[in-house]
Amino acid sequence: MSAARMWRRLVLEAPERIPDGMGGWDVSWAMRGTLWAEMAPRGGARIAEGGQVLGVQGWRITLRGVPVASPRRPRPGDRLREGLRVYVLQSVAETGPRGRYLTCLAEEGRPA
Repeated sequence: MSAARMWRRLVLEAPERIPDGMGGWDVSWAMRGTLWAEMAPRGGARIAEGGQVLGVQGWRITLRGVPVASPRRPRPGDRLREGLRVYVLQSVAETGPRGRYLTCLAEEGRPA
């Protein structure tokens, strides 16, 4: 694997459940760190969700490896934010020698 060109700055956010005051839960997003990434489009699709037709773009996002126990390590269900753009992580896998990189498959365009 060649060295990744990580020039895009992304904010890692994790979902947190917070009480809604009526016995249920809302989801809030907590910032867990800033990561540098290389991004490549994977393909898009149009899907129907909640009575709407949405355009969803797939992305392959490469990040530097992060130890498993670190709160800065992304997990499926987390999201990466770049300004107003949001990438919801579908999977995270170690790649490269000794887990030097993390490869994340993500979707942009679907509500998180």
